Amino acid sequence: MSTDYLSTLGIGTGLNTTEIVDSLMEVERESRLSSITKKKDKLEAQISAYGELSEAFQTFKSVTDDLKSQSSVGYSVSTTDTKVLDAKVVGSEAQLQSTSVTVTSLASRQILTKSGYASATSEVGMGSMNIKFGTWSGGSFSQNSKLQSISVSIGATNNSLNGVAQSLNQAFRSAGIDANASVAKVSSSGTNDYMLMISSSEGASSAMEITVTEEAGSSGLASFNYKSGATTMTQSQASSDAALTVNGVNFTRSTNDINDLLPGIELNLKTVSDTAQKLNVSNDSGALEDKIKEFIDGYNELFTFLKTSTSINEGGQKGDLFGDSLAKTFLRQLKSSISSPIKGYNSSSVYLANLGIETNRNGTLNLNKSKFDNVLNADRGLFKAMFSSETKSASSEVSIVRTSSRDTLPGVYSLTNVTAPTATKIVSSSAGTDLSSSNLSLTGSAGDNQFSIAVNGVSSSVISVATGTYSTGASLASAIETAINSDANLIAGKAGVEVSFDSSTNKYTITNNQLGTSGSLSIASMSSALSTALSMSTSSTASQGVNAAGMIDGVAMTSFGSQLTSGSGSSKGLTLDLSSSATPTTISVGNSLSNQLSGLLDGFLTSSLSDNYTNSIPEKISDLDNDVADIELESQTVEDRLTSLRERYVSQFTRMEQLSISLKSTQDMMSNLMKSLYSDN
Repeated sequence: MSTDYLSTLGIGTGLNTTEIVDSLMEVERESRLSSITKKKDKLEAQISAYGELSEAFQTFKSVTDDLKSQSSVGYSVSTTDTKVLDAKVVGSEAQLQSTSVTVTSLASRQILTKSGYASATSEVGMGSMNIKFGTWSGGSFSQNSKLQSISVSIGATNNSLNGVAQSLNQAFRSAGIDANASVAKVSSSGTNDYMLMISSSEGASSAMEITVTEEAGSSGLASFNYKSGATTMTQSQASSDAALTVNGVNFTRSTNDINDLLPGIELNLKTVSDTAQKLNVSNDSGALEDKIKEFIDGYNELFTFLKTSTSINEGGQKGDLFGDSLAKTFLRQLKSSISSPIKGYNSSSVYLANLGIETNRNGTLNLNKSKFDNVLNADRGLFKAMFSSETKSASSEVSIVRTSSRDTLPGVYSLTNVTAPTATKIVSSSAGTDLSSSNLSLTGSAGDNQFSIAVNGVSSSVISVATGTYSTGASLASAIETAINSDANLIAGKAGVEVSFDSSTNKYTITNNQLGTSGSLSIASMSSALSTALSMSTSSTASQGVNAAGMIDGVAMTSFGSQLTSGSGSSKGLTLDLSSSATPTTISVGNSLSNQLSGLLDGFLTSSLSDNYTNSIPEKISDLDNDVADIELESQTVEDRLTSLRERYVSQFTRMEQLSISLKSTQDMMSNLMKSLYSDN
């Protein structure tokens, strides 16, 4: 059983020792814990402030994200019947107008089918399929050189309807072609009613020519042929262009989504109608103004909160984040993003003040309505700098492959000193046989239709040109190209060629599909019949391709084939792809203000483990929580020491009381002794 010694103290001295010890401990606790408590209170206030700041950042980020989705620069568009014709504003080039549009036909896809299979996994035979895209007319096919041919190899692993469909779809995607292959069951209860369906992209010039080369000893794949003289697949729908009349003028397009007819307007053709549709593009500056005002209000709310939290008010009271370096960094970066130029949208930089968004003396923003209206009327395209990030080339012969979000800075760059890339090719050494007067008959006898080549170091197997009689150089060139691009070895090596015929010189050209010096091309073997007709042989020498070359803003770019990459300067990380017709042009890289702010706020709100620095709110709160934990540990240590001190005080007072009691006892004894002595006398 424990004894409360302190409650017994005071008996000897008469002092209230309990109060004395409590008072001493209160003084000790105040002196030792006061600073710790203040530190903890400040840390907890900072944690709370950062929590509020996180909410403020998230609120403003929703505003900037919403601004990024803004596509119209003060215009709205409407049509008479959106079930017939729909439209939207997609660019600053849009103009006020009232336009009559009649949809006379829709663009369609060519659909080829082949049925009669027992299941989706039925074997179809092995070999290769080569698909060209172009136009059919009167049973003859003309290739569209702007669409890349695709080739697939069908072997043991994909020898089925499903396997063919999957292989074709992968090849379509790799070539960037909006075509599709699928397997369907014709009826729910029938037998042998599975079919392969292949559909082209939209447009009359996107029709397909399919040439099948069967593997020796395997049959069946030829059922998917669709070429002159061998249309074993069934065409259930022909490809066609969309046709429309705009203000009495007839136009055709290869797709139903048209964005190159009316500047800044995208049309979506839904159905054919004899009734003219009225398309109206009208001013909608109010919607844009509302978006800008939402942005200004959101910024001002965030800026005011952050400034108040990091400064001293007029009454001398410090904000909860006063003196906090990270909060000051947030404020500085936020102000910098608003005041910095927005590059990549014009030959000169765009500032918010150019758009009528002005900065007040206290750092908040306001809209100068007069200036805003003037800019909207004079050059509303400048407002894209607020919400629309874009990279674009002024030339269709130069495309932007990629930019580096970390290294490529916004701006308008000049591509100069351009050398267009060329491909390695083999050209007839002299005029070939004039097939129009002396037809070439290939029978396959003694290999008169066979040859082999190597493309980019990939050797073909023995290639067989389709047998038959060729009366034109163009038909022979097409047959040779199809045979080459159907070779399984070349398909696996992703190597291909184009074969062309020049009727003015009677010469043939085999051109590597790969641009630049890395492409190689050679003839390994060729029958005498083909050699004579083409005026080519195993000794034919290829003319080497040339890599693209150029400078971006005076900085030499690194070349690889048709691509150029900037390795230094403001354009670092920018990669361009040049066609064989490329010439000097300008490249614009624009990073909109809303995108910059969204990225900045993401950084503020998201933890990063890429470095050892505290750069975000989650990291800061984590650091503060750790500091609070350290403070609580320090506080507990002090409490433990105070407990020990109290025990020492109690021990000391106990000894004092014991001594006092002892002295009093001695006093009483002496007093009694003296009384006894006096009483005896």
